[in-house]
Amino acid sequence: MQYKSPNQISSSVEKIFSTGNSAKTKILARILEESAGRSILVFDYGCGVAPGWHQILDNYRNARYVGYDPDERSVEVAREALDGLNASVYTGKAIDEMAFKADYVTSLSVFEHVRDRVGYLRNAKRLLARDGTFFLNYDDGHFRSSINLDSPKTWYDGLRTWLHNKLSGTLAFAGYMSQFQSRVERWEVDGLVEDVGFMQTEAFYNNLACLKELYKNIDVDNRAALAELWVRFEDALNAEFLEDGDCQWGDTANLWRVMRSRTLVLRHKVSGQQ
Repeated sequence: MQYKSPNQISSSVEKIFSTGNSAKTKILARILEESAGRSILVFDYGCGVAPGWHQILDNYRNARYVGYDPDERSVEVAREALDGLNASVYTGKAIDEMAFKADYVTSLSVFEHVRDRVGYLRNAKRLLARDGTFFLNYDDGHFRSSINLDSPKTWYDGLRTWLHNKLSGTLAFAGYMSQFQSRVERWEVDGLVEDVGFMQTEAFYNNLACLKELYKNIDVDNRAALAELWVRFEDALNAEFLEDGDCQWGDTANLWRVMRSRTLVLRHKVSGQQ
């Protein structure tokens, strides 16, 4: 069967979003495709240095961007990069004072670094427009401490990751929030989003390890073309082969074992909906 992605990336979009992260490519391309011809507000919750958004805002004048990140240094870099564009970036206690309604909220590889996950989700819900969409993407690949006893060169990185995982909670409690990281288990996040009042309309996996590695090792001029094929191939895998099996590391999906980036597509739960 020939597979046709419902979210094929147009040539103009894929040139902007050859990001090296197929989940981000898919999400941002979908936002721009859905919003063609209308003005939108995107809230990037945990924006970091807002990578790639200067190209987006320069090419898509219908988009307004609001970013937030608790790291002041990252926010300074983001503000400099977005200077003169339709964008604002905030930090600190500003999150409590925000009162806009975003058409889209994006959270890209952030949730695994959030300690107060319920509070984070409540803020996203508060700032999402009634008919808006929240793309909650999280990653589990950063927390694997793979140690091959027969290969001493793997010991250092593996032990460092294991130790960081053990100490991150203590460091966050002491005020070093940027050091926090914790595995996000599927049963946990699915329950949290429902409890907060979101309805999950879709979930998919991305960032197939071999293609992520290939992206890093091909000519820069070929990366945009690979990005489109990459997303379309993963769309096919999700549509045709996603199945549940035995639980491993908090997730039962077979695709999780090769694509460790999961995205939930969330909307406000309407009264009476399950």
